[in-house]
Amino acid sequence: MSFKSLSIRNFNSASLFPRRDVLATLCLPILAACASRSPKADDPMARVAPLVKKPVVWKIQDFLDFLNGLPASGLLTLKKSIDLLPAEATEQGLKGTQVDVLEIATALCQKASWFRQCSKPGDFDYHGLVVGLATTAKVDSAKLKNANTFDAEQLLMEKVYAEVEKDFITRWDKMSLEERKKVIEKVDPNGKLKDHASMATMAGGTIVRTLALAIGLTGFAGYVAATTALGAATALVGVTLPFAAYTSLTTAISILTGPVGWSAGALLTLFGAVIAGRPDARKTAGFVLTMHALKLDALKAAGSDYSPA
Repeated sequence: MSFKSLSIRNFNSASLFPRRDVLATLCLPILAACASRSPKADDPMARVAPLVKKPVVWKIQDFLDFLNGLPASGLLTLKKSIDLLPAEATEQGLKGTQVDVLEIATALCQKASWFRQCSKPGDFDYHGLVVGLATTAKVDSAKLKNANTFDAEQLLMEKVYAEVEKDFITRWDKMSLEERKKVIEKVDPNGKLKDHASMATMAGGTIVRTLALAIGLTGFAGYVAATTALGAATALVGVTLPFAAYTSLTTAISILTGPVGWSAGALLTLFGAVIAGRPDARKTAGFVLTMHALKLDALKAAGSDYSPA
């Protein structure tokens, strides 16, 4: 059975290979799908753009079509986001598109059982999961009411980011100048930014905007990457996450939602008791954010508009 023929009918009857053991304490990897690249027709992520289907309320087949269309790098990202592969895994750890898609969908079905029972992946309601997470995170119900899947994901991502940024600014503004300098040195170990001392005097909101410009990502993607880079360096003592590595929104989200990611407090604030003590709930939210980041990277690679409809 070719992966191109993977559909709802044969998906439910397919067998699942045993999943690999994972180390739940590892961060998700730094990935390199360059958001600043020029649109190219032969870019594998650009070819996925038509499968984003922005105006559509996704059904299971839309979900499967998107996964089937992803290049190996995208499937690797998703498998790591849902603990099917460890952080250090490479594309050699993949098993082929058909099997990888089946494993991803099955794992999501299992991990989302805290939200809604899913007896088999072919019955999985991805759009319902996105809306459910957004509702739990107190996204404006009026905006969600008629939202397509892409916009519902974006609303959830913006809500998570707003809480993450708030959490970072609060912590940054309480630091001494020396503590701030150490954080900036972790983010910029090669000295691309010339005046760390002056940056250390900036207020939290200003430092995020400054780093967003330095990273080279624009708009929402730049803010997510900058805040995540600073926050990771703040929380993970001894770990260097240079801002130069944040070349895409997928990169930033992969760090933000990682098990050792610094945003656990922000996610807990958003999802409250639903996510407390439920690693699967957090993983589900991380998967949805990663899916949306891949969609944005695909649209960016294709030169398409990647703002909400």
